[in-house]
Amino acid sequence: MNQSNHEITLKPQWFAHLPSLLGINGSPLLPAFDIDQISATVAIREMQQAGILEAGGKVKAALAKPLQTIAQAKACCRLKMLCEGDLIEYQVFWIDKTSEPAALKRGEDGFVLSATADSHSLLELVAEYTGIGTFAVIPPLGAMSKAEAVVFAGCHDLIRKTMFLSMGGSATESAFTIEQLQQHISQSNLGSSSLCWAIQALLPEPVTPDQNQIQQALRLFENKGYISASGAGYVAEEGLLFLCRRMLLFNSLIKVDAMRVAGSSIEAASFTSIQCGLRDNVLIEVTDDKVSFNGLSGQQLMLTLQKFLTDPETVKIGKTQTSEELCECGKPFAADAKFCKFCGKPRPAGETEETPRFCSKCGAALKPGKTFCTKCGNKAV
Repeated sequence: MNQSNHEITLKPQWFAHLPSLLGINGSPLLPAFDIDQISATVAIREMQQAGILEAGGKVKAALAKPLQTIAQAKACCRLKMLCEGDLIEYQVFWIDKTSEPAALKRGEDGFVLSATADSHSLLELVAEYTGIGTFAVIPPLGAMSKAEAVVFAGCHDLIRKTMFLSMGGSATESAFTIEQLQQHISQSNLGSSSLCWAIQALLPEPVTPDQNQIQQALRLFENKGYISASGAGYVAEEGLLFLCRRMLLFNSLIKVDAMRVAGSSIEAASFTSIQCGLRDNVLIEVTDDKVSFNGLSGQQLMLTLQKFLTDPETVKIGKTQTSEELCECGKPFAADAKFCKFCGKPRPAGETEETPRFCSKCGAALKPGKTFCTKCGNKAV
């Protein structure tokens, strides 16, 4: 990171006060906190003690520009890197393409401000963190529903575990049953070495498919040639075993979230790269209705991150929040929320209502937003 200005730590509760201290209008991307006279007085005193404000309460000239960028940001990229328990997090903010971005690095007591966000230095950090190079790309599995993705992840984890035991001399066959998969997916204590955990961490709500959904997903994988039926269970074919061999070692996880303001709404996208071995990566991209797996070389990872860190407009964005989904305060309502989590105002009547839907097979009521019937597993039309 560029060190042209001294680094300074910002506490999360100070961000809400930046617009008024700078005399500007804040961005919807700025974290929202309650503002009252007491909290404002405390924040000003703490920021003066930290060397951010002058004695009269004015922002110091050397810090005004990067703080203004953060307060008025129209785009934001959050980069998280996890490796062997070591978590590194950066947040990069832009006002527009021509403005100089500003960056925050998570520290022990808050966020450390780097006056200039040097994207080249960030890419060097990622390269040093993950290792770069090219290799045989893992065959992409293609787009699938969230339920199918989590079933595949559970299937992958069980196979990888069996393979690991087999490498130790066990002759155990790499077979698994629907019941084993359901039990594995339902676990809440999955470790960081689990691909299933990584996918669950990307989703806004837990996905726990029932046996019918698991059976449907397994039939799909069987049709694609990744598994085959064996007695009461399934056995992995070479395509899945190839991926599992690459995933025997879990080295690092990189998660990138990107947000930008588009009119009165906030658009968001995210992707995760899992590195296994020295140079092998699996890219997981998430939209509102799909999770996609693809192989990724180190070089491709650098190019993808460069797009996120240098030109946020190139980020692929999924479904956007409509104006009807925004509260009067300008913040988006959470899914199915009756009140705004930022200001507490109630959601206008009718926005949480949805036309009832029923399963075409068994007639049971379908839950809002669900793709499959939770009673019989039939896919909703």
